[in-house]
Amino acid sequence: SQHTCESCEAGKFQSNEAKDSCLPCNAGHFCPASSITPLPCLSGSTFQPDPGQTSCKSCSNCPLGKVMTAECTIMKDRQCSPCTAPSYS
Repeated sequence: SQHTCESCEAGKFQSNEAKDSCLPCNAGHFCPASSITPLPCLSGSTFQPDPGQTSCKSCSNCPLGKVMTAECTIMKDRQCSPCTAPSYS
């Protein structure tokens, strides 16, 4: 029977020829449809903790009364903790 070559669906990629399936996009990256390689999220601006995703999430900002304790990375959102007395933000 005849086989047809299919493009990878969004969230998956394939960088090698003659393969019979696509691979899930890595965490910290996103894969639009027909991806040859995962595209990294923008460190400090976007992140993606889960594999197989089609987009990155925007990093959150710490609200008033909280201070940043860890910067946003491509795999993890910004971490915030409450200000302790006698400080504020």
